Amino acid sequence: MTTAAGLWQHPFVNIFKLCDIDHWKNVARDGEVQLMLDKTIGKKVYRIWGNIPAANHIQLPKSKGESLGLTGRFVYAQIKPTPSQFFMLHFDLLTADKATIRVSVSNLFRSKPIPKERGSSVQLPWEPTQSRWYVLVLDLQRILDEYCQPPEMFETLKAIQICSCITVRNLYTSDKHFTAQTLSREMALSASRDAPLAEFHWLPLEPRATAESTSQATRAPLGLHTQSNMMLTAPRDVQPAKEGPSHQPLPHPEISPPENPVHRYAVTRHTAPPLHTSMQIIEPQAPPEAKPPPARKASKVGRITEKDLENLICTQGAGVGLPAPPPSCIVPDPVMELHHMIGYSGEENGKLIWVPNS
Repeated sequence: MTTAAGLWQHPFVNIFKLCDIDHWKNVARDGEVQLMLDKTIGKKVYRIWGNIPAANHIQLPKSKGESLGLTGRFVYAQIKPTPSQFFMLHFDLLTADKATIRVSVSNLFRSKPIPKERGSSVQLPWEPTQSRWYVLVLDLQRILDEYCQPPEMFETLKAIQICSCITVRNLYTSDKHFTAQTLSREMALSASRDAPLAEFHWLPLEPRATAESTSQATRAPLGLHTQSNMMLTAPRDVQPAKEGPSHQPLPHPEISPPENPVHRYAVTRHTAPPLHTSMQIIEPQAPPEAKPPPARKASKVGRITEKDLENLICTQGAGVGLPAPPPSCIVPDPVMELHHMIGYSGEENGKLIWVPNS
């Protein structure tokens, strides 16, 4: 997990720049170390040569008592080995138990490492077949998991030693899984992305994509207009109104709508409770020029007058907690008594439902 003190190390750390290798400020060199310009990548590189690897090397940091303190899980080493010559790379790791383990990579090693119990070193064989540029990537945590018994928890990278015979351009640490296509401009060997100049090689293996990143990539975006989110949950503390005298179903009153009718939508949910007699449902009326709705079948209740509608609204309004107006008042549309609107849905057009205490 990234800590506040380690934020400066993200997304990556340029190790040569951190140690100021141009002025050899915090870098120790021994033997034949030469700064030169590589014609293939067009950048300055360091060529370390000599028959004895221990006598020809670059060490970062300069003092053995110091530590780089790098927390990145992956080390990206841009190197150009020569298959006919031996080379060796050393990485000193500090574990969570404050133990130091040296991870060495070389073409001198021939066999696959065997997990050691409480071992202080891990030797990884790697024998490149071509004299070309490589990006050698070490998964430090996985190395400790596979080759230490019991597995150790990686904490920091303390020191690096690059021994002959090899050419190195730079080293980086990062917690990010980079590929040849996702490398930043600073980490790329060349500004041209037409053809990669380096071959990636992972030790021990390249990690697979995590399930979390896959699920995030396939997860649908959330929004109010998503069909599954359009139905809003009704309040749970809604209590049904007391049952009053039964009413017969009433036909639609023939009332002319206003000039600019306002469409009202339903606030419902998938498992809406059954409607009680205290609930009001108002459906939009047809415009004046449209044909009137077909007459319903014969009912026990006849045509409703304006006076009957006024009494009905006053009676039902009192049933849902609305104050009943005086008999002689002009009753407004019940929707005007709503305090606030919870939400709307476009699936049920032309209906408005409200319940007591909502």
